Amino acid sequence: MKWPIVLFASALMIFGLLGPSQADEKKEAELTKKIEELEVKLEKLSKLNESLKKENASLRAKLPTTNKKTLSDLLLPDSTIDGDYQFITGDKKIGTWALVVKERDGKKFKGNYSGQSRGGNPFEFDVEGELIGNRLWFKSVNSAQKLTVQGEMKGTEIKLAFLKDGKRADMVAKAPDEPKAPMAE
Repeated sequence: MKWPIVLFASALMIFGLLGPSQADEKKEAELTKKIEELEVKLEKLSKLNESLKKENASLRAKLPTTNKKTLSDLLLPDSTIDGDYQFITGDKKIGTWALVVKERDGKKFKGNYSGQSRGGNPFEFDVEGELIGNRLWFKSVNSAQKLTVQGEMKGTEIKLAFLKDGKRADMVAKAPDEPKAPMAE
């Protein structure tokens, strides 16, 4: 009884009925080709991804950095902010101004505030003040004329209010650039 089963199994093997069929071999070849195509696509996408990462890093390096730092971080000794002012009370004078930070001790600073109205005389005051985050205030020292200035940096702009003898001026300045790292010798 074993012989008929053996003969039948042999016949099936000879005619390929028990081994891989041509359809299976064709399917295997198609899958192998598809895998190869996907591997090529993966390699291209990996290269594109690396290229985009480099481009992204390059673009991020070119972004303005003033929004990443507070005004307190940016106004270091020997740094300057300058801009325009306009009195909103009194004679409505218009002019330019500058603040030079000469010394810093934590939040506190000492410096020089100067400017000139259009068609007017220049002015200059020694000042002391504080920087807390994006907020700034200072006052005149060593002068009979008393003034105070206070304001805040928002984005890339600093808006301040100047007060002296009951008169007020609105002041505006561009935020200072981030200090450059010292170059290695």
